[in-house]
Formats: sequence, structure tokens, C-alpha cells
Amino acid sequence: MTFTYTKDVAKFVVEALDLATWEHDTYLIGDEMTWEEFIVIAEEARGGKKFYVTYDSVQKLQSGEITELLGQVAAYSYFPKQWA
Repeated sequence: MTFTYTKDVAKFVVEALDLATWEHDTYLIGDEMTWEEFIVIAEEARGGKKFYVTYDSVQKLQSGEITELLGQVAAYSYFPKQWA
């Protein structure tokens, strides 16, 4: 995952305004971290309270199976679990 602070975006844009030319595609990348690193930071922010974390195998994901989250179950009345 990549996180970019708004102040860094603003600084980049201000400095880019002085460029003689701009590339057609311009990228700005902030801090990069894995989901595992993000979870550690989030748990620390929660006073050390741990999240319940599950990992789905590549084979499970490729077969269309996922570990259901509570929010997904609640949304089934709007977005059916199985598409016909």
C-alpha cells in the first residue's frame, strides 16, 4: 500500500508548477508498507488491542472464495453473494 500525505502532495504540486515541461504521466508515491506493517501501526494506535486477521490462500482466491467480513454479509440484501 502507498500512503501520501496531503501536505506532501501540495509541496509536490507547488514545486512542479516551476517545471518548464511536464511529463504526460507524473507519479507521486509516499510511504510504502505492507498490510502487515499497517496492522501493527493500527494495533499500536488502538493501545495494543489486536485485530482478528485471516489470510486467504491464492488457490482460494482464484476459485472465487473469500473470508467473509461482517460488512459484506450485511450488504447481501443489496449486492447478492452469488451472481446469477
